[in-house]
Amino acid sequence: MYEVKKLDDEIVKKIETKELFDFIEIYEVNIPKNKCVLISKYLDKYLEEVKSFKVYEDDIWVISIPKSGTTWTEEMAWLINNNLDYDTALNKKLNKRSSFLE
Repeated sequence: MYEVKKLDDEIVKKIETKELFDFIEIYEVNIPKNKCVLISKYLDKYLEEVKSFKVYEDDIWVISIPKSGTTWTEEMAWLINNNLDYDTALNKKLNKRSSFLE
């Protein structure tokens, strides 16, 4: 026998009202294929950071879903791109060697 009851929790309310999933796309009008997707409530907080993010032709991008080995892959890509410089890798945190957008 099971009892089912509706959760009356703040997170559940946000999910039910889709407040957590209100995504928006941001792109330059003349370059619509270069899009950035944000949750709308973070627009004011991150818009300037996203707009001013420098992208170079030789950038290496690691794109993944959560819990799929992203940190390990970033570390491996950094080491390969930096001639297996383990000394720097051990002494400088990954977030200082590699930019991260979420």
